[in-house]
Amino acid sequence: MKVMLFLDSSGFGGIESHVLQLAMMLHQRQVAVEVMFFRHYPRHPLYARLAQAGVRYRFARGSLTVVRRMLSELAATDTLHAHGYKASVLARLFKPLCAARVVTTFHAGETGDRKVRCYEWLNRFTAPLSDNLAVSESIRARVGRDCKVVRNFIDTRQVLPRTERTGAQSPLRFAFVGRLSHEKGLDRYLACARLFPDHQWHVFGDGPQAALLNEAPNCIVHGAVASMQAYWSAIDVLVMPSRQEGLPMAAIEAMAHGTLVIATQVGQLSDLVDHRFLVPEPDWQQIPALIDVIAGWEPGLWQDFQRRAQHRVETQFSAGALWREYQAIYRYRPAQPSAETAAAAQTTPAE
Repeated sequence: MKVMLFLDSSGFGGIESHVLQLAMMLHQRQVAVEVMFFRHYPRHPLYARLAQAGVRYRFARGSLTVVRRMLSELAATDTLHAHGYKASVLARLFKPLCAARVVTTFHAGETGDRKVRCYEWLNRFTAPLSDNLAVSESIRARVGRDCKVVRNFIDTRQVLPRTERTGAQSPLRFAFVGRLSHEKGLDRYLACARLFPDHQWHVFGDGPQAALLNEAPNCIVHGAVASMQAYWSAIDVLVMPSRQEGLPMAAIEAMAHGTLVIATQVGQLSDLVDHRFLVPEPDWQQIPALIDVIAGWEPGLWQDFQRRAQHRVETQFSAGALWREYQAIYRYRPAQPSAETAAAAQTTPAE
C-alpha cells in the first residue's frame, strides 16, 4: 500500500506540522508514504524534517507538466491525501484520471480575507468529489455531513524533558505560537503582556501583524522557528486568545511537554484543554484573572498539572491513539505472513 500526502506550502504552520506527524506515523508503521509538494520553495523547513524522519518527498512542478508528473506518481498510489485549499482542489481534479482514492483534510478554522474566502468556497464546492476529513466540528459543519472529524495528533516519543519550576514567586514564561494575525489574537496576547511586565513574554511566528511587536518592548521575539521542540521545556504557559481555530497542533505539542494552555473556547480546543483554562471567546479579558491564579501555584500543583496534561495527550492525541482510526481511513490491512513463513515460525524451537 502507498499513501501520497499532497500540499502546496511555502512556510511551516499547523498544516505542515500535521503532514509531518502523519508522514512519520505511516513511515514508522512500514506503510509506503511520500510527500508531494506542488512546487519548490527554497529553504522550506519541512524538507529537512521529512528527510530527518526518513520520509521521501518530491515536487509536482519540474521538467514535466504538473498533470503528467502527478499521473505518473499516482499510477502506483492507493490513496492521495491532500491538505490545504489548492492541493485539495487539484487532487479532486485528478480523481477521474487515476485509480487512487482521494482524501482531503480541512484544516482552516479562520475565514480570512477575500482571497482566502474564495479558496475556501471552491474547496467546499468541490468537496463531494473526495472523502473528507476535518480537524474540528465547526469546520466539519461548514463542509457538510459527508465529512469526518479526526483529531490532530503528535508523536509523543519525541517529547523532551522539561525544566522544573522552582517556586511560586519565580517569573512565569508565557508564549504565543503561531501566525501573527488578527484571527490568532496577537493583539490580545500583547494586551495581557502589558498587564504583567514582571513575567517573561515570548512570541514565536510571523505574519501580517508583525508590526504590532514594535510596540511590545517587554516581549522576546523569536520569529518563525522550524520547530518548537527545543523551546517547549522552557515555556510554562501557552496563551491562545484566538478568535478562530481548528485544533491547533501547537496546543497539543505544548501539553505533551507539560506546558499549561490557556485559551479561548474556539474550534475543538475544548476537547483538549482543561476547561478551567478556557474562556468564552467574546470574554477573552478573563485570561488575566487566570494568570493571577496560576502565578500563585506551588511546584506541586505545576507537577500535577503536567502529569495530567501529558497523560491526556498520550491517550487521546498521540500517533498511537489515532493509528486505528487512520488505518480505517486509508483502508490499510497489514500484510499477512505467507504459509511458508507461518509454518517456519511454528517449527522454530523457542530460545
